[in-house]
Amino acid sequence: MNQIVEMQTYIAVVEAGSITHAAKRLGITKSVVSQRIQQLEQRLSAALIHRGRSMLLTEAGQEFYRQSTKILAELSDLEASISARHEHLSGSFRLSVPQAFNIQFLAPYLAEFMQLYPELKLDIESSDQFVNLNNGHYDAAIRMGELPDSNLISQSIAPNHHYICASPDYLKVYGRPTVDRKD
Repeated sequence: MNQIVEMQTYIAVVEAGSITHAAKRLGITKSVVSQRIQQLEQRLSAALIHRGRSMLLTEAGQEFYRQSTKILAELSDLEASISARHEHLSGSFRLSVPQAFNIQFLAPYLAEFMQLYPELKLDIESSDQFVNLNNGHYDAAIRMGELPDSNLISQSIAPNHHYICASPDYLKVYGRPTVDRKD
């Protein structure tokens, strides 16, 4: 049996004042609670509860209750501390971004992002040249257009529409394009 589950069950019995009330709090049957307490007492080779009309704790039971509540509180604090560290981004993050994307899409959100994650150091390089992500100098890159086959994992984050525009003078001289060419 899991020691933590046994501790939690025992604490519930002590705080509820009876096995029946503890079972209701825990959402399990009275027999399961009773079985867990018996297994705990067997493992400890000590009686924790004087059984009778009213529930009384033995000296060992009082000590086990005190220490168990302390241990579970410390465990809860530890989990909260570790969880909190991973909820907040920290460290450094190096990103390569095309200039057009940076100006139009990314820049407006950077100040807000940096306020949300002040422990994260952003290093954003705005360049239209493709950087090599495999060399380890960048954590991620935003690229426009189709990627050549590679071992990189990609995700589309925004549509990239292209429009061909021409001045009326250009169209007079060269006419409207009639062929879709991909050079």
